[in-house]
Amino acid sequence: MKFYIGIGGIGCRTLHAYSAQCKEQKDKSFFYIETDYSFNQAIENTYIIPGNEFGTGKLRSIGRNLIKYEILNGRIKNFFSQIQHTNEVELFFVVSSFGGFGGAAVSPLLEYLEAIAWNELKSCYIIAFNENAFRTLCFPEKDLQRFESNTIEFVNELTDREKSAALVSRFKEKLYRPWCTSVLIDTAGSSPDEFWKYLSLPISELLQKDCKSKYIIKSKEKRVFISFSSKDLAIAERIADALNAVGIKPWISTRDIHGGSYAKQIMSGIKQANVFLVLISKNSICSEHVKSEVDRAFSRIKEGLTVLPFLLDNSEYDDDLAYYLCRQEFISGVIPPIEDRIQNLVDRIRDIGKDDR
Repeated sequence: MKFYIGIGGIGCRTLHAYSAQCKEQKDKSFFYIETDYSFNQAIENTYIIPGNEFGTGKLRSIGRNLIKYEILNGRIKNFFSQIQHTNEVELFFVVSSFGGFGGAAVSPLLEYLEAIAWNELKSCYIIAFNENAFRTLCFPEKDLQRFESNTIEFVNELTDREKSAALVSRFKEKLYRPWCTSVLIDTAGSSPDEFWKYLSLPISELLQKDCKSKYIIKSKEKRVFISFSSKDLAIAERIADALNAVGIKPWISTRDIHGGSYAKQIMSGIKQANVFLVLISKNSICSEHVKSEVDRAFSRIKEGLTVLPFLLDNSEYDDDLAYYLCRQEFISGVIPPIEDRIQNLVDRIRDIGKDDR
């Protein structure tokens, strides 16, 4: 028996459109879990999490906690009783990777369903849709950056779990169940109203469309994103030259920004980095661009990104930067000569990651 579970706004609406095409297929059941009361609650097998009339917005932490609360309080148990009492269960989750609920809730919900259907779980799949369809719909760039950040976290969670499943598979086969097969669909050129058409494709064909790799850093080469105020350009350039001299690739806007969207190239540079170096001075403390880059960098810390402040003077962080940087290791470049301080910085960057080998 195939059970399709839509989670969150995109997931529920996509699945409901697909279910309308499957009325005669008796081997499929459809479930919907939402936080937004605007979803049609009259649809059979719909579970609206109470107390969240306006949904969770873009906050994944809220979405994850909401579903955990429902599970731990036993509120959702009866909702899935059909799955618990069915033989040969196949699970299909339909979510967006970029929202505040669907992509965040799928992992804890899957753990719960794996537990209650352990003996009969035949296979499970996650079919997720990324944020690219919304890039042409006049969404604010800040929202699109948050969407992409959510997708990066979503993909990171999936790959971490898949790696763990691979390790568990070394034990006796009877103790192991495959965790999940996941597909992330690049929605560029699609309308959200058309997402449901992907669900009618065979899994083998969907896997050929999987774009998770675009959100994962493949290269083991050390890449350093340098965040700085334009007033500190001279020192930023000297640091970039020092990194290049020892074979470490720096990303610096004066050399790596080309034609096209400035913001998109900045976000791409941070996504490809494994070290985020921010130059702290009286100039950068007043720079909204630097603060935006720091905010973006901290969304990738769970992926292993190292954030390293380099102090150019004795200016104290303002509240915005202190929120992110007050507990980060820093290197001081205040005491001259600056050449020695830059060398200390380069040596520290070279050492990053050695303990993980």
